Amino acid sequence: MSAGLDYATELITQARAARGMSLEALAKESSISLRTLASFGQVTPQRATLEKLETCFGWKPGILKRIVDSSTPWTVATISDMVGELPEAKITDEALMWELSQRFQDKDARITELEQRVSELESEIATLREE
Repeated sequence: MSAGLDYATELITQARAARGMSLEALAKESSISLRTLASFGQVTPQRATLEKLETCFGWKPGILKRIVDSSTPWTVATISDMVGELPEAKITDEALMWELSQRFQDKDARITELEQRVSELESEIATLREE
């Protein structure tokens, strides 16, 4: 194996682990066969495989090819830089704020319901004690 391929293999392994993904989950999400992923590092992957992995992890197009082809791949990108890059959220700040406010309102309503139920149960207990 080349230094670049070794480094790319480590990079993908750490990125997958950082996301809590099994090899099977990565295969499904990236549309790469499990066999191809399992043999990654033992054979030089095709450009299409590298592109699918970049898309899956949200990495810059062409970065894995540059890493694999490099004799000093750590100068192309560090593992911590790559593993830390997560795909951008596909939600606007306004939509996120609306979602959060809805969740808080739902929680408040649930708390109110539970408080009412506790009050009812306390009344029932008081009634039973009087009997």
